[in-house]
Amino acid sequence: MIPAIQGFLVNAVVRCHKTILADLQTDRSMTNLVTAVRVRDSVIWAFVSDAFLLRQRGKKLEQINRDLGQGVRGRRFSIWLGDRHFQRRYIDSGQLQIDAGDTFVLATDGLMKHPTQSPEAFLKVPIPPGSVGDLCRDMAREFALKGRDNLAIALFQGRGET
Repeated sequence: MIPAIQGFLVNAVVRCHKTILADLQTDRSMTNLVTAVRVRDSVIWAFVSDAFLLRQRGKKLEQINRDLGQGVRGRRFSIWLGDRHFQRRYIDSGQLQIDAGDTFVLATDGLMKHPTQSPEAFLKVPIPPGSVGDLCRDMAREFALKGRDNLAIALFQGRGET
């Protein structure tokens, strides 16, 4: 079942790319996508561009996904949905086991332009267990007041029943 879910998520990213290419009315799109599904004691994800899938385990917050399109063809930027250089191989996907105390954060690339925090900074600072939700809420509030991009954040915790 899990490989089928992972395949579904990767195919969904590809379909989003094709839809954007078909519907794009401007020269380019610079949009990313990170998806995740919790199935019992696992999280399965697929991702493209520079969004984030983070996991808090204990006091440590770590980035799970990797931007496989960063620096492609000598560019400073990543490959994004609707990019003419997009290829399926730039989609990072995977599965990992969830511990009962884990918290996962999905965040768009606006996180990189946060007015007071950088992803590198908050990934290095110990965070009290269970408080990543408060951190995300505070960051979103600051971003709404002073941010230079858009930011979307989703959280899920622990193991799921289905």
